[in-house]
Amino acid sequence: MLVAPPGYNLAQAVDEVMPRLPLDVAPRIHRETHAAAVELATGVHTTVDGAVDDLRDLRGIMRTTSDPLELQVASSATHPSAASRAISIIRAGRQ
Repeated sequence: MLVAPPGYNLAQAVDEVMPRLPLDVAPRIHRETHAAAVELATGVHTTVDGAVDDLRDLRGIMRTTSDPLELQVASSATHPSAASRAISIIRAGRQ
């Protein structure tokens, strides 16, 4: 999920982040239904360490991409203060 400091509120900014992703990684980062969330798709791995390394790399790319927008990347099933009426649905379809 994308959050905006200093209060770390949800940042409904996936439409701003996605076009900035490196082309070689963009197919592995997918929009979710909420405009503050993405899904990171690791490759298939034969070890847990391989999957963890892949996920770490994808999170690093998301961070590098989000930093210039003054956004931060967090992980959670949902934002702790998210209310359904305050969550924007993305304009584009899920990828």
